[in-house]
Amino acid sequence: MNKTVLQAAAAAAACLLLAACGGPSDADVAQAVGKSQSEITNVSCTEASGQPGYVCSFTYLGNVLTRRFIKTGSGYQLVN
Repeated sequence: MNKTVLQAAAAAAACLLLAACGGPSDADVAQAVGKSQSEITNVSCTEASGQPGYVCSFTYLGNVLTRRFIKTGSGYQLVN
């Protein structure tokens, strides 16, 4: 295998690992807002800027909402 293919494969693997451990999952967001996972869709989270936790956008009942979540000992908690 050539060097470029190996570098691309390593970069892809690193991206997958980082995505898997970075912030609340769909189930975490649903639990934190007190809804079932089937009611919450299109969850997208990024690390909060200048504050602890993650800012997540998600769809609930056709409305796109944006909220901040922090990790606690019992899971993620809504802080907005």
